[in-house]
Amino acid sequence: MKGFIEYRADQRILNLWGSHYDMGYAHGYLLAPEIVEMIEKYVIEERYGNDAATYNADLTWVGDHYLFDPSTYGAELQGLLDGVLDRGTDPYLDVLGRNVDLPDLKTLNSIGAYGDQDEGDIRIQGPIEDLPSTPGYVGTWTVAGQQFEASGL
Repeated sequence: MKGFIEYRADQRILNLWGSHYDMGYAHGYLLAPEIVEMIEKYVIEERYGNDAATYNADLTWVGDHYLFDPSTYGAELQGLLDGVLDRGTDPYLDVLGRNVDLPDLKTLNSIGAYGDQDEGDIRIQGPIEDLPSTPGYVGTWTVAGQQFEASGL
C-alpha cells in the first residue's frame, strides 16, 4: 500500500506516493466507505434526487467529454476503483441497481470540480488536468466567498 492516513489535531490527512495507479489504489482503499457514500448520498441522492435516468444520462455526457490520459489520471481512476473494490466496502448503489464503476468516479470528479456555484455548493476537487498547465500561469477563483489559487507548472 502506497499511502496512509494520519491525523494532526482534528484534521485527517491522506498521504499518497508512487505511480498514478498506486496513488489511486491507496486513495480508494483507504477511503472506500467515504467514496461510496459520497457517490450514493451526495451525487445520486442530493444532486440527482435519486433520479437514475438523469444520472445515467449525465454519465454518458461525462464519458464523452472527460477524456483523461489513461497513463495518468485514467490510471489513477482505475486504481481508485480497484482500491474501493478490494477494501471490501459494499460498492452496491441501490438506486442504480449496480456497483460503483469508473463512470461514477468521473462523474463524482466533475461535480466536485464544478459544483453549483449559484447555491454556494462548490467543492474544488479534481485532477491537475482540470487546471491550465501554461508555465507561469497563476489563477484565482472566488467561489462561495472563498478564494482559491492555482498555478501552472
